[in-house]
Amino acid sequence: MKQNNIIEPCCINTQLPQLMKSAKQGVFYSNGDWGIKKLMQAVSYMVDQQATVVLLMPCVDVYFCRMIRDWLTRGWMECLVLATKENCTALVKTEFSGLEDKVLYVCRKNLSTEAFIRYNAAQRLAIFGPLRIDIDNTNDFCTYSYVCRCSLAEYAEVVSPLVSLFSSKTPMAKKMKCKAITDWLTRAFLPKEESTNA
Repeated sequence: MKQNNIIEPCCINTQLPQLMKSAKQGVFYSNGDWGIKKLMQAVSYMVDQQATVVLLMPCVDVYFCRMIRDWLTRGWMECLVLATKENCTALVKTEFSGLEDKVLYVCRKNLSTEAFIRYNAAQRLAIFGPLRIDIDNTNDFCTYSYVCRCSLAEYAEVVSPLVSLFSSKTPMAKKMKCKAITDWLTRAFLPKEESTNA
């Protein structure tokens, strides 16, 4: 039976994982009636707890930051690499106080790509599409694409270009951040030929 790829908010926890398990890459849709929290809650288990999480999104708010902080302190993720279009520096600094080694943040005003990426040494997924904090009646029909359960080489093709968004943070972060963030910045998590060209 063909999978439904219009993901409803009531069923995202079952519909989306089923769809992503049926093929290692594909597309799905929403009516703009669920946001980043529901998306992360639905599929994060597909990559085990010790995972690097990369988020590219328009902005964050205090409630979302506190959810991520909770996940970090519970060990549900190893670290957060975050880029936003709006300047959220003060909020991020306040909400992740004491966890600075596990959070890398940059504001990129030219950011037009939105993504949720979660990976570790054995598992990986990446979802591209609108990542919204607030859901209201103005949200539109949205298209998403994903890759999961792919080879490291295939994953590198998708995520390696995104590292350049954080390149200005590299020298300081190498000294002050956890190994997982350093590995992101130096592309050490990618195949040897990718990581040596960083």
